[in-house]
Amino acid sequence: MSGQTDYEIVIYREEDYWVAEVPELIGCATHGETREEVLRNIEELIPEWLDLARESGFAIPEPRGRVAFV
Repeated sequence: MSGQTDYEIVIYREEDYWVAEVPELIGCATHGETREEVLRNIEELIPEWLDLARESGFAIPEPRGRVAFV
C-alpha cells in the first residue's frame, strides 16, 4: 500500500450524503450514504487514482499526512 493512506482525506456531510476528497490528488473524490462507506470508497479510489496518474505520466505529489476529524 506504499503510503497511499498517508494522503489527507477530508470528509464532510452534504444534504443527504457524505463526501470524501483528497486535496493533494486533484479530482480524487467520492460520495456515499454513510461516513464509513465514503471512507471505504476513498481508500479504494486513492490507489486507482495513483495508478492512472503513473500510467498517464503525471507527477505524483508526496503525501503531507492524513488528517481525521471524527
